[in-house]
Amino acid sequence: MAIAFTGFPHDHGCMSDVEDGRCKHGEVAAWCGESECMAARKGLPAWVWRTAYGEVYHRKPTCVALRDGQRKAQRFGKQASTPERVALSVAMSAGLAECFHCFPSD
Repeated sequence: MAIAFTGFPHDHGCMSDVEDGRCKHGEVAAWCGESECMAARKGLPAWVWRTAYGEVYHRKPTCVALRDGQRKAQRFGKQASTPERVALSVAMSAGLAECFHCFPSD
């Protein structure tokens, strides 16, 4: 018995075909190594906030820790850049860590 391949899902969401258990790449969702799919499995957002000189990423541009960091930078005469929205995969690729306030460890 041959199984016909009907192509990959065309949805732009990560877990596009839940009934089939496949992600948008056509992989078994639980096995996909794409950072967007890994984030979805862990309950992380697809988009996060970062600053040009920051070392972590945040859930919201209004994060208390982000604001404190910007005030601290200004106090020491450094530039505090405007938060920008980036894909989680971009933040992770840049080597940024999770903000302790936005992503508390359980």
